Amino acid sequence: TRYWRDWSSDVCSSDLARVIFSLRKYLGTDIKGTPREVNISELIESSLRTYDNYIQGIIQIEKDYSGDGTLLCVVDEIQQVFKNIIFNAIQSMYSTSTKLLKIVIQKDTESPNKRKILIEDSGVGVRCFKFNT
Repeated sequence: TRYWRDWSSDVCSSDLARVIFSLRKYLGTDIKGTPREVNISELIESSLRTYDNYIQGIIQIEKDYSGDGTLLCVVDEIQQVFKNIIFNAIQSMYSTSTKLLKIVIQKDTESPNKRKILIEDSGVGVRCFKFNT
């Protein structure tokens, strides 16, 4: 116990930060907010795995990753976007008998370096409201 009392909290937190940084580097995870190049289909697949318990045996998934490519992005942020879209799609299909989720990655015809990511579900969607102004 005496050993720990002799160390200041600054030294301990500095050592801890170095250990965490080394572990993240070893595991291939980035420091939050650092952009890196990542494969689009891997991001989508990882997002789908998050909701395996909602999807397996219930929702049919059609995938077309023929236009797959890489994306320079902050991985956590873009993955959160995919997770939100996928979970919204899952929720919209609760009350439908046909549960189908289509995910397509296409190369942009005008700019070959760009990609289009299309996500379509068989859910009920959002009602259209008309506002009188």
